[in-house]
Amino acid sequence: MKTKSMLDRWPDGIAFERPEVTFNDDREIACWVKNTVRGMDPVAPDDSLDFRLTCFMIASSLVGPDHRRIANLLGLPSQRAGQWAENLRRNGVWQTYGR
Repeated sequence: MKTKSMLDRWPDGIAFERPEVTFNDDREIACWVKNTVRGMDPVAPDDSLDFRLTCFMIASSLVGPDHRRIANLLGLPSQRAGQWAENLRRNGVWQTYGR
């Protein structure tokens, strides 16, 4: 993240561990995602673009390439989420299910 961070360098190892639990609903997913991002950078403002983008990416690792659902569960502007999703698809990060 480009915000003022407590990190002097990139962290070693993996960024986060996917949870081994099943979430009851999207609110629980959103809470877990935001707490995970706060664990990476505790001083990042929740309304910063970097925080939101990081949440978007982590949420996609749980729910798949569904930008509308991710935007809804994180309270992101749908147009912004659509732009991020298009970039991820165009660059081969997000692929259609079954491919």
